[in-house]
Amino acid sequence: MGFGNLKDVVEKILNSMDVYVTVICGNNKRLFKKLSKIKNPNLMVHGFVNNMNEYIQECDIVLTKPGGLTSTEVAVLEKPMIHIMPIPGVENHNANFFQKNHLSLVSNTLNEIIENTKKLLEDKNLQEEIIKNQRKIINKNAARDLVKLVEENIL
Repeated sequence: MGFGNLKDVVEKILNSMDVYVTVICGNNKRLFKKLSKIKNPNLMVHGFVNNMNEYIQECDIVLTKPGGLTSTEVAVLEKPMIHIMPIPGVENHNANFFQKNHLSLVSNTLNEIIENTKKLLEDKNLQEEIIKNQRKIINKNAARDLVKLVEENIL
C-alpha cells in the first residue's frame, strides 16, 4: 500500500548492507514509479504479481506490513519476517500477536528496520527460532480445515 516512506527504507537498506532487495508494489503505481527511479543493480521493483508465494520462497527474510494475509502466507512458507511500521488498529494487533509469539520482529522506525534487518540476516539461530514458532503456531491447513468445518456443520 506504500504507507510510511518505503523509498527511504529501501535506500537505507541498500546503502548499509550488501543485499539484494525485491519490492512488490502491488497496485501502487506511485510507489512503483518512485522506487523504479532508484538506480541500484541490487534492487528489483515489481508491480502486481500473481506468484507472490514464489517471491517469498526465494527470500532469506521478508519485510512486510503486518497485514493478516501476507503475514500468514510468509509464516506458512516458514520465512523469517520483520513487520514494518504497522498502521494503528488491526495491523498493530497483528504485529503484537506475531511479536509476542516470536513469529516475527517488529520495527516502528527506519533505524529499527535497519537494526532488525541486519540482526535477522546475521543471526541464523534467531531465524530458526522464528521458523520453529511459525511451524508450531500457524496452521498450514487453515483454509482446508475451515471448509471441512463448514461442510460438517452447515451443509
